[in-house]
Amino acid sequence: MEIKVYPIVEIDSNLRRKSDLTDLIYKIWEKEEEVKNERENNQVLAATFEQWQSVIDIEKEIIKDQKLTFQYRQKFYDQQRQIVILSLTETISVEDLEKITAPPLPVTISTTKQSSSTRKKSKQLPIGDIVDGEKSSNGELIEKLHISIGDFCPDEIIQSISDAGKIETNLQDQ
Repeated sequence: MEIKVYPIVEIDSNLRRKSDLTDLIYKIWEKEEEVKNERENNQVLAATFEQWQSVIDIEKEIIKDQKLTFQYRQKFYDQQRQIVILSLTETISVEDLEKITAPPLPVTISTTKQSSSTRKKSKQLPIGDIVDGEKSSNGELIEKLHISIGDFCPDEIIQSISDAGKIETNLQDQ
């Protein structure tokens, strides 16, 4: 049995009466092709993002592995030389000093801030670069670190540096 159809087809928001559906079929094919291409592009993009994410994760791990923390028991600010001198709780080797001074690594340092409730809050603030150290009396270990702060550091930050605390290499700034 043969049936003749005279459909009304909406193509591009125009209503048209068609005796054959070729326009509609082509539009459907075009849309299917667009969807297929979009899926393929999304898969390629997702794979690229996954690769970059793995690179970022590796970089974060490297930074974490290279991050060094030093405890100090005393601070001294040499205003003339624009450095903070920290007496370390535990001495470090000359090789460790070379790792953090060639090139000089930026560091954060323990600071305290008076809060409104008269409690002191401790946090790490970026302050400058480790540029040098002082050897112990036997000359084999480093017992003091010199942090160059330069003229840019406000007095409030220098005054907020804790008398005892820790410094950390700030590799993310680097």
